[in-house]
Amino acid sequence: MNENSRKHNILNKKKDDDEDLEDYKIRKELIDEKIVIYGKDLVKNYEIGDFIVKAIDNVSIKIKNGEFLVVKGPSGAGKTTLLNLLGGLDNPNEGQIYSFGVKISDMDQETLTIWRLMNSGFIFQNYNLISTLTSEENIMFPLSLAGIKLEEQRNRAVSLLKTLGLGERREHLPFQLSAGEQQRVAIARALSNDPPVILADEPTANLDKGTSYIIRDVFEELKESEKTVMVVTHDDHLISLADRVIYFDNGKIVDEEL
Repeated sequence: MNENSRKHNILNKKKDDDEDLEDYKIRKELIDEKIVIYGKDLVKNYEIGDFIVKAIDNVSIKIKNGEFLVVKGPSGAGKTTLLNLLGGLDNPNEGQIYSFGVKISDMDQETLTIWRLMNSGFIFQNYNLISTLTSEENIMFPLSLAGIKLEEQRNRAVSLLKTLGLGERREHLPFQLSAGEQQRVAIARALSNDPPVILADEPTANLDKGTSYIIRDVFEELKESEKTVMVVTHDDHLISLADRVIYFDNGKIVDEEL
């Protein structure tokens, strides 16, 4: 090995050591402060033709264990993109994301999928149910991926459906359900693995008043059980449950209130 190569290796090792030390300091701080999710200097860009749209513009955010966080802002502000980044559904172009002290922004997709399965429950505005599976089977699907025995999968699914007033809809396919019923199945699926973190995107949007009340009750129970919840919403009742509300616009946090 020549002298230049030796110096290059020494510099690379020092850089790696410095990065490891910085990562250790961040993880220790997060554990000490009981921070469940930390997004640091996040940037997310999308290319649309010749243009680059900055959906997330250098955002840093911490979410504490057991916190009920509401995100508000106009359509197109970047709220859903932020939710997807912090939940590990998408990767930032720049920045780092830590979840439970683990840097998930460095994970490959397979590892990240397993991480999400065990640690996060997602409730999507458009439900994202599998069209060929029944209500019961949609709820059982993540349980099967987690290696839960079939009998336990079915027991959990039936119990959740009954809790959400869908005990008679267990064999129905998504197209046979109303919008409100599909949303309740999606919520049941998100809760099936009893994840410590729930991320929800407009869970009461476009629903009738009766269904909205049922879903609001679910979120009240999540708050009482001290789950960590991040919800994008304009629903006044869900906002009233918040420990903190952040206002998002043009890819940035523009304000927040406790």
